[in-house]
Amino acid sequence: MSVETEELSEESSLDDLTGPYYVAWWITNRCNLLCVHCINDSGPFHQFDNELAGDEIERVARQIVELGVPQGSITGGEPLIHKDFFKVAGYLSDNGVSLNVETDAQLINRETARRIARLNLRAMQVSVDGATQSTYGLMRRTTTGSAELSRVLDAIRMLAEEGVRVSVNFVPTRFSANEVGQVIDVVAALGAKTFYTGRIMRVGRAAMNWKWLAPTEAQYQGFFATLNQKAKEYSGRVRIIYYPYTVTHELKFRTENPAASFVILPNGKVKMIASMPFLCADLRRHSLAEAWERYKIAWKHPMVREFSEKVKDDDPMLASNNSFVELDLEQPVIQSKV
Repeated sequence: MSVETEELSEESSLDDLTGPYYVAWWITNRCNLLCVHCINDSGPFHQFDNELAGDEIERVARQIVELGVPQGSITGGEPLIHKDFFKVAGYLSDNGVSLNVETDAQLINRETARRIARLNLRAMQVSVDGATQSTYGLMRRTTTGSAELSRVLDAIRMLAEEGVRVSVNFVPTRFSANEVGQVIDVVAALGAKTFYTGRIMRVGRAAMNWKWLAPTEAQYQGFFATLNQKAKEYSGRVRIIYYPYTVTHELKFRTENPAASFVILPNGKVKMIASMPFLCADLRRHSLAEAWERYKIAWKHPMVREFSEKVKDDDPMLASNNSFVELDLEQPVIQSKV
C-alpha cells in the first residue's frame, strides 16, 4: 500500500449551504513555544490584546452547535494554555461536533491526558518535526532555548494509553526531511494512528525563514520515497497521509472553489483561509450565521481575487498572512470581467 494523498476537492455550491462544514478555531495566539515555521506568528508574548473569553467564547461555541457545524478544530498558539479550553472543547464534542485539537504537547502530563480522553475527540494532533533532540530543537524554540523532544514523545504515549486517538503532524525542512522514517517508527511504537505531512507551507514565519528551511527537490523525492516505504510497512496500523500542494496552488484552487470552512481568530474576527490576510466578519458584531453569509460574498471581492492572481510560490506576499485586512462587504461586490 502506498502513501495516501489528500486531494483538494470541489465543494458543493456554498449558496446551497446554511453554514460551514468545518470551522478552525484559533482560540489563542499565546504559545509556550516560538517555532521557526509558525503559520500564525504565535509565542509566549504574542497573545492578542482582545482575545475572546468568558461569555463571549461560550456564545461562539453555542453558535457553532446551533448552526449544525459537523466538524472543527481547536488550534493556536497552544490551545491548552487557554483557561476555557476544556470547557469549550467539552461543550463542542458533547454536542455533536467532531473535534480535532492541534498541540505541541509540551504541557501534557498524565492528568492532562486523562482530561483530554474524557473529551471524546476525533483526534489529538501532535507536532513532531524531528527524530533527534538537535533537529526538533531547531524547529521548536522557547524563550530560553529549545523545546524537549522527550516531552512530546511521553505525551503521545500517555495520550495513547488513555485511549486518545493520536495523529502526528510532521513538517519537512532542509534539516529534518531525512528523519521522517525514524519519526514514523518512533510514534507508531508509541501508539499514534495517523501520520500527516506535506510540503512546508510558505506562510508566516516559514516564509520569513524560507531560505534555510525549505528542502531541495532532491530531498523531497527521498522524503516521498520513504513515506511510500513506511506506508507499506505500517499498512493497516498507521495511516500515512501526504498533502502535495503548495500554498499558491491551494489559493488559486480555492479562489474558484471555496471550501465550506473558515478560521475564527482569537479576537473573534473571521479569516477566510489561513494563507491569506483577509477578514470577512467579526463575531463580536456578527452572528456565526451572518459570518457565513459574509464569507460567501468575500470570495467574490476583487481584493481577494487580485491577491490570488498575483501571488507566486516565491512571493514575499506569502509572509503577510498575519497582517490582517478587513474587507468592506457593506457595499455590493461587483466582479470585474477577466
